[in-house]
Amino acid sequence: MDEEITTAEFEFHPLTADRWPDVVRLFDTHSNPRSCWCQYWRLAQPEWRSNSPEQRRDLLEGAVEAGAPVGVLAYRDGEPVGWCSVAPRETHDRVQRTRSMRASEPTTNTWSVVCFFVHRSARHRFLMTELLKAAVEYARERGAGAVEGYPVVRRLREDGSPIGAPFRFMGSLGTYRRAGFADVTPNAGQTRHLMRRRLT
Repeated sequence: MDEEITTAEFEFHPLTADRWPDVVRLFDTHSNPRSCWCQYWRLAQPEWRSNSPEQRRDLLEGAVEAGAPVGVLAYRDGEPVGWCSVAPRETHDRVQRTRSMRASEPTTNTWSVVCFFVHRSARHRFLMTELLKAAVEYARERGAGAVEGYPVVRRLREDGSPIGAPFRFMGSLGTYRRAGFADVTPNAGQTRHLMRRRLT
């Protein structure tokens, strides 16, 4: 995705050093991305806890300045309105250590999608699905053999209240299915699903 991908409403670009101010402007609109800076799945738990939000921001900026793939931005009328974190699986320490995220079969050069963020002004337009499609194309152009995602389906108590953290920032099953991903969850009944799209 070296060139822009455009839909009727949005454009999509990889996050590069010249676009760093755009992701700062987008993340500063909400407390969650402004605190995490897409480091939760990249860092081991002790590192995550020991780093402040400012340090996490510095880590992401350092990766961007080094030219590492970290994600894709969505724009509408020139303004950043959406984000999808996508990068090689091996750059996500916590993903590799989490049992429910382990692949059921080996895949070559697998990339992981671990986070979405959509500005409130662009919600309810299926932007997550379009971001995911753009992330897949970006990974394909960088030589990925497969892309994985890990949406969580919450279980409900008898009164209808959810059990556990929502993890909505990881996307939904519907988002992945609309983007052509298959459910390859190894253990039936687990709340975190393993979705995969093969590119080769």
